[in-house]
Amino acid sequence: MEEVVRAIEGIGGTALRTYLQSGDAVFCGGRVQGVKELLGLPVVFVEWEEWERMVVECPFEESERLHLMVLREAGSGVMEAGRSGGDRFVERGRAIYFELENGVARTKYTNAYVDRVKGTVSTMRNWRTVKAIRALG
Repeated sequence: MEEVVRAIEGIGGTALRTYLQSGDAVFCGGRVQGVKELLGLPVVFVEWEEWERMVVECPFEESERLHLMVLREAGSGVMEAGRSGGDRFVERGRAIYFELENGVARTKYTNAYVDRVKGTVSTMRNWRTVKAIRALG
């Protein structure tokens, strides 16, 4: 996490707040592309207003099974409904909301699957983490 903090500070990010050791950070300003270049890792950025919209527009009831996947950019590929037993999903732009009946460890809607189908990079958070990140703002 220290590497993430240094990278954000290095591109001029201010008012930096991080969430545990997740790699999630909330900050103001800076050159977003610079963080990706400094870290050499796939990075998914979400503007604060978009994050708020993703939280508010969640189509499922809050539960331990609820997860949010965010895509770097909205992909055009079509995910296979019913691929993973009782798991359900709803796509809204760069956000994919999952209700994972058997948990994230058993789903077939993995980041690798979604990245391949959508042709982009994704990151997934459980709803507890989504709300904790929102509280940082």
